[in-house]
Amino acid sequence: MKTKRLVLDTKKPLGNPSGLKMAEGVTLLLSIAVEYKVAPNLLSTGNYTALAYPFLVNIIPLGYPCWKWINLHIINYKIYKRLMSIIHSEQLIDYADKKETTTFNERKVEYGVKIIYEETSEGIYITVRVVLVKSF
Repeated sequence: MKTKRLVLDTKKPLGNPSGLKMAEGVTLLLSIAVEYKVAPNLLSTGNYTALAYPFLVNIIPLGYPCWKWINLHIINYKIYKRLMSIIHSEQLIDYADKKETTTFNERKVEYGVKIIYEETSEGIYITVRVVLVKSF
């Protein structure tokens, strides 16, 4: 029986940024479509604050990377620090140039690892998968 599972991906620590951009774009288009249908009615009745509500839907795609960061850095802080110390002591990450950064303003990782930490009733299992794909 699994009690705790934590996945740490050094290549994409907060998820896929291009997938996040796509989700944000789709929700933006949907909220604009809702505004197109609803805005004339709301403007004629003088309910100007209701015009902002469809754009609040754009917060939903940002929830995943925020939850992932909170889960790693706050909720499971001790486990995260132990895994990162293992990664750095064994030199499992190769960084790109110091000037290159990712979408989330972190140093770009050329070669990284994906660590799956599982804490079960039988013990603690750590699975290390090496990510050898170099991003260009």
